[in-house]
Amino acid sequence: MKERKYPVYLHYPWVEEDKIAFELPAGFQLEEPRVPAPIPMGKLGRYEVHARIVHQTQFVFERHFVCGDNATLLLPVTVYPALKDVFDAVAKSDEQSISLIQTAAVSTAQPAH
Repeated sequence: MKERKYPVYLHYPWVEEDKIAFELPAGFQLEEPRVPAPIPMGKLGRYEVHARIVHQTQFVFERHFVCGDNATLLLPVTVYPALKDVFDAVAKSDEQSISLIQTAAVSTAQPAH
């Protein structure tokens, strides 16, 4: 629904900062790693995602979402369609997944003595 009868009031600005890091299993790598594009929010805030591989073994994912930064917290009805589009885009971006693929056989056998 993109129609609204009353202005949107954001009670306060907020920031969401997420950082996830994990070690890639031996013999695996990321399959086509894709990072969601930043979402333009104008004066309302910002949404950015950063991902990187550290030391070829650790995947680090960071998400920065700032809402109400440098903007009025009372938004007129006329901006509601654009505001809804922004929040829909953030929700879709947050559903992004990553996959791992096996790059080499990993042996669990113990060497003979």
